[in-house]
Amino acid sequence: RAERLLAVNGDGADWKTLAEKPGEYKLEGTSQGGDRFVRNTITFADATPAELVDCHVDHSNAPERDGWDKMWTGTEVLRAQDTPHGKDQLVRMGLKLPGVVKFMPVPKQICMRICTQNDHPHPNWTTAVMTTWDEVKDCPDTGRMAMVRLIVVSPGESGRGSRMLNVGKMPPVMPEWLQPIFFTNTINKEAQLAVQRYKQMKGKTRQ
Repeated sequence: RAERLLAVNGDGADWKTLAEKPGEYKLEGTSQGGDRFVRNTITFADATPAELVDCHVDHSNAPERDGWDKMWTGTEVLRAQDTPHGKDQLVRMGLKLPGVVKFMPVPKQICMRICTQNDHPHPNWTTAVMTTWDEVKDCPDTGRMAMVRLIVVSPGESGRGSRMLNVGKMPPVMPEWLQPIFFTNTINKEAQLAVQRYKQMKGKTRQ
């Protein structure tokens, strides 16, 4: 499934812009084989790539991350292993859904395997694959709400700030018309707020 996301993210896919705010985010969508994919790129003016990875990708800082990440709650690391080029983590976390989205038939708690590779595909970049995980069978979840996401964190333009690209297959329970609203009003806004809270917490820790 991760290989499919890599292929979808390639230049050959017919990506169409769904929403855009220059300098802040760009949301794109495409369909392949009956599945709907979304590619979301967010620019963070005041965070380095390392800070962005620590804030949004690396979950070894649980439960401290509950202080800045308000989309998830009760993050618990079930298994963690350092690899030659990154980390392999299995985490369980509760999902906080805002507005009308909370009434959709999605699980309120999920198990996710997160594998990161540092300095890939370029130095100072980080690539991660996040996959919903079946704790009992210890394998990727294959249910109706199974999810896999490709995340790439990189330096911003001219080396200032950072960017996070996120590619994922959308669950069938979310209508296509709701996707741009959900991302621009919730995901992107909360991602920026999480970085602000993260920097405030880390700043207090260093004092």
